[in-house]
Amino acid sequence: QRAGTAKPCPRADRTMLESVYSWLDSRRPLATELYVIAPEYVPVGVTAAVELVDSNQRDAVLDMVSEVIRRHLWPLAPGGPDGQGWPLGRALDDRLIETAIARVPGVRSVAPVRLFQRSTRGRNWVPVAEDRTGRGLITLSPWQLPELAMLSVGVGSTSSTSLPPGAEGAGSGAGGLAIPVVPELC
Repeated sequence: QRAGTAKPCPRADRTMLESVYSWLDSRRPLATELYVIAPEYVPVGVTAAVELVDSNQRDAVLDMVSEVIRRHLWPLAPGGPDGQGWPLGRALDDRLIETAIARVPGVRSVAPVRLFQRSTRGRNWVPVAEDRTGRGLITLSPWQLPELAMLSVGVGSTSSTSLPPGAEGAGSGAGGLAIPVVPELC
């Protein structure tokens, strides 16, 4: 992994939240309540497969594909779909990941990307159901961001239909509950 998109995704600590709150509090309109919370990260898994232009470049191309996926899902600039970081609450769309992969030099074609979410017990990866158009979407709430916790990239005409169970990406389990910074005086 390259610097800048290595796990875990950046998380705001209490000091950061209090600093942001203090800065915003002095600028908020009277009679307005202000709450500052950190984003909630939703662990996601991705499998992808590509056909190569030159099989001698296999490792280099697969590394670039992995990095493009990480960068595409990264919450800060220069990551995200538009280079501005992943927008809060934006749905995760398998087709946009396929488009990003298709731009990698050395990739001839891209197999349909598969998205995964954690099971309700949080141990296994469950494939995301496709909608009626055949699209895999993970909808996120306005305070949520995706965190790439599991990635499988290979060569071929089909992406893997499963991911192994196991530990999430470092730090993924942290911050399941958003706690706002509440002012001392009400």
